[in-house]
Amino acid sequence: MIGKSAFAAAAGAQSKQASPQFEGTSEIQEINVIGDWAFMWTKLKVVVTAPGGAPPMTRAGPTLSILKKQNGRWLLARDANMLSPVQKRRPMNKRRNKAPEPLVSIVPGPRGQIKRAES
Repeated sequence: MIGKSAFAAAAGAQSKQASPQFEGTSEIQEINVIGDWAFMWTKLKVVVTAPGGAPPMTRAGPTLSILKKQNGRWLLARDANMLSPVQKRRPMNKRRNKAPEPLVSIVPGPRGQIKRAES
């Protein structure tokens, strides 16, 4: 897509569709201010629910944000995140009340040795 008119046309088409819902939480782990610059490390979790009843998708991970103070206000200058899909946990073993055993596969090693590879 090139140009403002192409972008405006695409944005107009999208605005007629139902919008996804976003919910997020951010836990600040560290923030440092150096003059008019600051950097912030957070743990971010975002849940996106698409329109039409699709199941929600959760992503979580660390973020690093660079802020710059302009005219007395902190503005976002750069932002990077490493959000990845959150895996559902396997249910607890009800009979023994403990976590299930990890999945194990046998992998042949050097000189015929056998080692366990957990996933």
